[in-house]
Amino acid sequence: MWRLAEALGMDSKRPVIFECVGAPGVLQGIVGRAPHFSRIVVVGVCMQSDQIEPAIAINKEVELRFALGYSPVEFHDTLHMIAQGRVEFAVHPAGRLNTGPLWKKANVCKVGSGRGGL
Repeated sequence: MWRLAEALGMDSKRPVIFECVGAPGVLQGIVGRAPHFSRIVVVGVCMQSDQIEPAIAINKEVELRFALGYSPVEFHDTLHMIAQGRVEFAVHPAGRLNTGPLWKKANVCKVGSGRGGL
């Protein structure tokens, strides 16, 4: 179905997963739990050797993209799209991150607050 949509020039709406941790084993865990035809964008920098099982990614036709940082404008636009409900956002099943102290430290309470940051 996705291949037909792409051949017709249509948006295929594949799942996109961001790996932002950069710890050994995290990428393999994401590949193992990712739905078929997912795009995994790796922005976490693992500072030691890591390994994945390519056969799992191949069988699921997973696309891996590695990026060396995004610009502040890209983060800004992405957070706004999430806040506006234009992109689907879900917490990774491994857990939640308490961002309360982070937002207080940045002096930003919500998107569009006018107090800097977002």
